[in-house]
Amino acid sequence: MISAFLFIAFVSAALGHEQDGAQSTLYRNLPAVRSLADLDVADFFDNMESGSLVNMKKAGPGSFNFEVQDNKIYGYQGTLMVWFYGMCDLRNVKVEAGDKLKMALRWPVGLTHVRPVYSYDSINWNFVPEGWGRDGDFFRFDLPLRSGESRLYFATHYPYPPQRVLERAIKQAKNPNVRSIETIGRGERDRPTIMLTITDPRVSDRNKKAILLSAGDHPGETASLWGMEGSIDFLLSEDPVAKSLRKNAIIYVVPILSMDGSALGTDRRQATGVNIYFDYQKFESREARYMWETVKRLRPSLWLDYHSWHLGTAEGLYGPHPKVVGADKYAPVKPLIDAIGKYFPLKQQSPDTLDSPNTQALLKLGVPGFCPEFNFGKGANGEWKSMEDQRVLGSKIIMGIQDYLNGLN
Repeated sequence: MISAFLFIAFVSAALGHEQDGAQSTLYRNLPAVRSLADLDVADFFDNMESGSLVNMKKAGPGSFNFEVQDNKIYGYQGTLMVWFYGMCDLRNVKVEAGDKLKMALRWPVGLTHVRPVYSYDSINWNFVPEGWGRDGDFFRFDLPLRSGESRLYFATHYPYPPQRVLERAIKQAKNPNVRSIETIGRGERDRPTIMLTITDPRVSDRNKKAILLSAGDHPGETASLWGMEGSIDFLLSEDPVAKSLRKNAIIYVVPILSMDGSALGTDRRQATGVNIYFDYQKFESREARYMWETVKRLRPSLWLDYHSWHLGTAEGLYGPHPKVVGADKYAPVKPLIDAIGKYFPLKQQSPDTLDSPNTQALLKLGVPGFCPEFNFGKGANGEWKSMEDQRVLGSKIIMGIQDYLNGLN
């Protein structure tokens, strides 16, 4: 473990490491003037952090088809099948009024209730125009071009690249309520998984409860990563609930478990093709092994593992089920679900399998917990969710945790 202040130097060095990239970014000798029709597959890139474009092909002037999975490298990603993130190089393109890229994903994909996003700077994101959705064997959407822009980014949902975790950690290390930032392990590509320890340093640890929050075993589920950001920001805020929780608990937070998968742009796999979520019996992945060692070391009073799904307007949960773990084992989970559900809408609840993290933690360590499922789609008000909406949902989970601890006391 290292102190929060020493972590600043560590992260600064880590951010300077060369990123992986499947495509060359060497200088490109472009014509002085290009048109929309001139754009080709070579103008698309996915070698930014979290990027993923598979089997890109030109279907016509300004029209391109691609896929969301790379099963040959990382194995079948599961039924989610949604993550893509790419960039089109628009340098020297003369944009005419109404110009747009017509994009199409080969079906099947899990995008029925997911509206893709686009950006000209990878910071400010917009939803693609109306007219998107399934059309026969394809899922189609348009990307508007804007004069004067050199790049056009597009993605399934708001990307959350792993360097954001490290960049934020530099600032968080200066917060007096961040006791430490430690590396709990490294993935196959040697990227560090970090854990923040948050508590009020002025209050003795003697009677404090340990709380564990984690996210990012499925890095393509970026709604939950924005939600985790909201949870962390709320925990470090001056809100009375956050201040009370810091006095009565030590909160351990793993913002992204699969830093490799996040950087590589996989949906639900880490760098060697293992789905971490279903790896808590075989422990084939480094990430599952060092996460499990962390849980055993901390023995928290609860463990919430954030995820996302794509079911229209429904937030919900995956978690231990009495038919799987037995009624006695399940008993401490129900009050936690009820407490979180007062603030975070648990509209749909689904049972975990035996090899999932929260079920194993409950059976072997007696640690109650579940997976809050953030939703890629619309909120209860019928509007498509923004990054801020996901952050707010993350803060609501913390309010539920406070209620749960009050109930224990």
